[in-house]
Amino acid sequence: MPRRREESSNLPAITWQVVGGLMFVEFIALAAIAGVIFLALSAASPNHNDIADSVRRELEGQVAGWNRGDLPRFLESYWADDRLTFYSGGDVTTGWNQTRDRYEKRYRGEGKEMGKLTFESPEVVVIGPNDALARGRYTVVFTKGEPQVGLYSVLMRKVGGKWRIVHDHTSTADPPKPAKKSE
Repeated sequence: MPRRREESSNLPAITWQVVGGLMFVEFIALAAIAGVIFLALSAASPNHNDIADSVRRELEGQVAGWNRGDLPRFLESYWADDRLTFYSGGDVTTGWNQTRDRYEKRYRGEGKEMGKLTFESPEVVVIGPNDALARGRYTVVFTKGEPQVGLYSVLMRKVGGKWRIVHDHTSTADPPKPAKKSE
């Protein structure tokens, strides 16, 4: 007949009950501490909807600046750093100053205009509390000529408490072809 635990030990049964009770109390204490840490971390980081809304507001401010002809306000949304990257039309532009110069040449040069910019329902994918991807379709309508349409993806990072574009990949679609006349 197997011996009971208390009989196989030199410790009385009451000691095992005390040890078991202490282990249970330690487990409960650790679980409570883990819960408090989880709640503190959850409260410290904004939820995905708040982050997505903040990113959209920054993009809306950028569009508003563009449509007022305020290129400096538009460019505020970009990270003012030499590591900013901008991919478009087979070109890679690195650095905030170079990105500014690219916009100046393309939209503010002689005979150029900025037009009116719209972003169609930007989709925001929250990557973390300080990083998000925004993507969608854009259109720039000019007073003369065809509108410019295309797609964009911007990686945004919270820098100094503000959302900034750290990488922009913009592609321009070919203008729609006129419909063929039926004969």
